[in-house]
Amino acid sequence: MVRKLLIVEDELPQLSSQKFYFEKRGFEVFMTTNGDEALKIIEKETPKAVVLDLHLKESAVTGLDVLKQTTENHPDIKLIVVTGYGDNDNVRETCMKYKPYLFLSKPVSLVELKNKLDDVFDEKG
Repeated sequence: MVRKLLIVEDELPQLSSQKFYFEKRGFEVFMTTNGDEALKIIEKETPKAVVLDLHLKESAVTGLDVLKQTTENHPDIKLIVVTGYGDNDNVRETCMKYKPYLFLSKPVSLVELKNKLDDVFDEKG
């Protein structure tokens, strides 16, 4: 089974290390630092899961925009929101309107994230 994963993260070192980590563990990884490109990848590749940073510097399309549009257009895609603003109740409340699969506060261990993704890919359907 192909385990398609999209990682949307604006910090390049973090993005590269996540891509390397998940590819070594059998995932087909797509990555971008940009919300608009994330939406294009979602349309073209239809990954089963998206690890999404909410705050995307230098991107007109925000992580919240990606969350909203993906939830509306692709309800089967599991969105794992990862943000440094997880302690902010307004951010969390706004985000939860779109029912992400998970909402995690940075820093997140890659082992923990992989375990959550394994659960996503092991689900039937």
